[in-house]
Amino acid sequence: MNNNHAHMNGNSTAHVKVRPASHAGSWYSDAPGELDQQLSGWLRDAGSNIGSARAIISPEQLINSHGSDAFEWMSTRNEEAEHSLEMQMPFIAKIMERCRPLGSFKIVPILVGSLSTTRQQFYGRIFANYLADPTNLFVISSDFCHWGQRFRYTPTESAGARPIYEQITTLDKQGMDAISTLDPSMFNEYLKKTQNTICGRNPICVLLQAFNHYQQTNNVTAELRFLKYAQSNKVRSLTDSSVSYAAGALFINPRN
Repeated sequence: MNNNHAHMNGNSTAHVKVRPASHAGSWYSDAPGELDQQLSGWLRDAGSNIGSARAIISPEQLINSHGSDAFEWMSTRNEEAEHSLEMQMPFIAKIMERCRPLGSFKIVPILVGSLSTTRQQFYGRIFANYLADPTNLFVISSDFCHWGQRFRYTPTESAGARPIYEQITTLDKQGMDAISTLDPSMFNEYLKKTQNTICGRNPICVLLQAFNHYQQTNNVTAELRFLKYAQSNKVRSLTDSSVSYAAGALFINPRN
């Protein structure tokens, strides 16, 4: 759904543009029944509810006065070429099945480009207001390390060291540890040092900045916990490649 042109009026929808699910049949099943069964199974396998998260970091692979100055509408061409939202939609649709009618909740897609620290802080201040509302959920679409010659990123230890996939795990775990501090400067320093190819690094930084601003005026405790980590391939040579996936959740509670 392209929300630029959507307007709900009772049971009718006027001026609606429907975005084609261009990755259906390749990155996820294009058969509705099969996809529903897969999603139900994955959610069941995930186990018990771990709490009410205010934000999540989700892998892409199976994903006011500030207004006019700070944001702009994406062109249809660019929006359709960007796959991050589409990768999240099957899960969001499944989780929100209970919210009927469909107009009872809204999805606001936001594309975050390359940002300086100053701009991260700027947007963090804006989104802090929305993070303060417990009825909102931020979904950060991001994979972790993209390792391999096709990604132009192949850092390795000296010859005879640990297998490369173990080195990638260490690299990613360091990034997760930095994010878990909820200190944006720690994560930015990690990125500067390692240049790790975390595709959602900018929205993650904006989320950390948003919490930083929110925390300044609210007496809360918080934890950003990573729940699952995996790699698409166990890299053993420089000719291999892999993408890392990490799922995390931000929990915020009033301080007693």
